[in-house]
Amino acid sequence: MNKATAKRIAQSGQIAWGELQQTLKRAFDAGAANETRGKVNKGLSRASSYTILGNMAKGYAPACSVDPKNPFEWLGAQNILREFGDFWEGWQPEPEPKRVQPEPLHKPAVEIPF
Repeated sequence: MNKATAKRIAQSGQIAWGELQQTLKRAFDAGAANETRGKVNKGLSRASSYTILGNMAKGYAPACSVDPKNPFEWLGAQNILREFGDFWEGWQPEPEPKRVQPEPLHKPAVEIPF
């Protein structure tokens, strides 16, 4: 999931901490918490990010939704969605818009006297 989409979902307050905890659990079960480089922090592996973000998400009640007024909450939710958002049940990837390829500009060659 890209940063803009994760931020929009996290700041909307429509996602609950229980959904984020289930997302982390599904990511761990699928083996996504591995030694590859993370998306959120390039200096951490995905396993280290999982541990940090999982301990943060564990501190909230599952029924509580993310508070959009508290930057610590929505930033944590945004980071969880960026790193492991592919395992969230409520997310369908948006299709990428097709890029229009313009025709190249063509002019006949002009003879240059040397």
